[in-house]
Amino acid sequence: MVLENSNSFNQQAVIRTAEIFGIQNIWIVEPNVSRRAKKITRGTDKFLSIQTFQTNKECIDALKKEGRTIWAYHYKADGTSIPFGQSSIEIPSKLAIVLGNESECCSEELLGCADQFIHIPLFGFADSLTLSITAALVIQTFFTVCPQARGDLSQQEKDDLRKEWYQKLGSKSEKRREQYLSFLDNPPPPLEDLRREGEESRNYVRKKLKERIHQKELQFQQDNPT
Repeated sequence: MVLENSNSFNQQAVIRTAEIFGIQNIWIVEPNVSRRAKKITRGTDKFLSIQTFQTNKECIDALKKEGRTIWAYHYKADGTSIPFGQSSIEIPSKLAIVLGNESECCSEELLGCADQFIHIPLFGFADSLTLSITAALVIQTFFTVCPQARGDLSQQEKDDLRKEWYQKLGSKSEKRREQYLSFLDNPPPPLEDLRREGEESRNYVRKKLKERIHQKELQFQQDNPT
């Protein structure tokens, strides 16, 4: 997935969306990441393969070098665009989906080199979707049509990613890092669900919010003694 012509907050929101759906490679043109926007990813960016480019030309040249077919999202439907909701879409083996911003979509430079335009049909008064919602709908449709694309990496790429992830997961504990790295030759089976289980899942609240709730409850008890 390629992001260009978008602001920092939209970029980070799309990164989080892409990661949760299983996109591994994200390319960003002219990244502009603020510390505040960085929090939107909730740390998911650490487990993605993110490349950055300073110009559209650099990105386009890299896409062509890898032999990528370029599909650019456009909010306007015309005779050359695919409504990205139909199940008969033929997905190229090496595809790059390019997203721009909400109001102007992709730049003319990237639209000009696209092999195909795609769009999501809209039926309301609003003339566009937020970028992260566009990304979610496009990615979900993509994997619905072509489920075998999820995890479609070479064995070497998988091994390299596992090693990188294990080192990051165990960065605060040498013992844990060694334990994770021991899985390289015999990886454990993936979990069916990565979310917290049972009560821990239902009761998960951020620490600061939990403290605020606790203070409000104490204040309520003081104001309303039984």
